[in-house]
Amino acid sequence: MDHHRPARLHYAWVILAVTCLTVVLTAGVTAVPAVLIHPLEVAFGWDRAAIALAVSINVFLYGLAGPFAGRLMLRVGPRRVMLTSLLLIATGVAASTQIQTGTIHISGQHVKREESRM
Repeated sequence: MDHHRPARLHYAWVILAVTCLTVVLTAGVTAVPAVLIHPLEVAFGWDRAAIALAVSINVFLYGLAGPFAGRLMLRVGPRRVMLTSLLLIATGVAASTQIQTGTIHISGQHVKREESRM
C-alpha cells in the first residue's frame, strides 16, 4: 500500500514570508512621507522643513531602535518583538490619520507650529 502524504510547506518558509512582508511594510511606512511632501504642503499648509523634520526624526528613531530591538529579541524572542513592533507601527499609522496641525512636540517644547487650512 502506497501512502503518499501531501507535501507540506516547511515552517521556515512561513517565517521568511512574514519577515519579508514586515520589512516591506515597514520600509513603505518609512518612505511614504517622501512621496506625500507636496500633498501635505497643499492640504495642511505646512512647509517642507516641518515635514522634513518629522521624517528625519522617524528615520533617526528607526535606526536607533535596531540594536535595542535585536537585544530584546534575544531576551524575549522574535515573535513577541515583531508582533509588538507591528502593533506599534499600525497604531502610529492609524494615529497619523488624525493629524490636523503641524505642531510637533519634542520634550514639551514647540518646534514648529502652523495651523491647518481645513
